[in-house]
Order: sequence, then structure tokens, then C-alpha cells
Amino acid sequence: MGRPPTPTALKILTGAAAHNPQRINRDEPKPTVGAKPPPFLPRRGAAWSAWKRHAEVLTRTRVLTEADADALALGCLALAEYLTFRGDATSWRRADSAAKRYRAMLMDFGLTPSSRVRIHAAPVEDVDPLREWAAR
Repeated sequence: MGRPPTPTALKILTGAAAHNPQRINRDEPKPTVGAKPPPFLPRRGAAWSAWKRHAEVLTRTRVLTEADADALALGCLALAEYLTFRGDATSWRRADSAAKRYRAMLMDFGLTPSSRVRIHAAPVEDVDPLREWAAR
């Protein structure tokens, strides 16, 4: 398994699209910004608190979409697992694994300084319905 492809939005934000416009997927799905928590996420505890905190930030920055809800929820569950097992000397491997999964989720969503350092947010473009209709 190789490196996953870079999402089109990230190529545009980082400026890579300007250098290689032929690599842009013009038909890439565009899910709705924002997401509801999935049914498997407990509605209380550390995972729920993490969901509310991260979902608010990611929605405001237009990163979280309805297609990303499960990935964010799994990261929040990993944080809850880490918090449960971090003080138990016999479960340090489980806590370490959960911490690594949580950190991976943070990096996937650009929630660490090093994972967002290359991203330059582009302004939200106003969609002109007439121009969109004429382009068809």
C-alpha cells in the first residue's frame, strides 16, 4: 500500500494545483461541510467532549464534512481509550496504541502545528448561479 493521494482541496490550498492543473480531479465529490456525530459515539464522556471540541473547530475552518464523521469519531474514541488506560501500569501498550491513533487523527484533520504549516486557506468563493448554469 502506497501513500494515499492528496485531496484536490488540499492541492488547491497548498498551491500544487497551479503547478500541475492536469492532476486536478474536476469530478471529485464535494460533501456538505459539517457533520452529525455517528450513532456509535457515546453521548457522554471523553469521546463526546472531544467530538464537540474538534467538530466545532473543523466545521468553522471548513475541514469537517459529512463524509468525515466516522474518522473523527474513531479518533475521539481513541482519546477516550488513552485517558482510560494511561494510569494503568499493566495497560501501557493499549494506552500507547490509543495515543498513536488519536495523534494520527489530529494529523489527518490538520489539527497539529506541523500538519497545517503548509496549508494556506483560500477565501470561500461566491458561486454565481448564472455562471454555473452557463458552464453546463
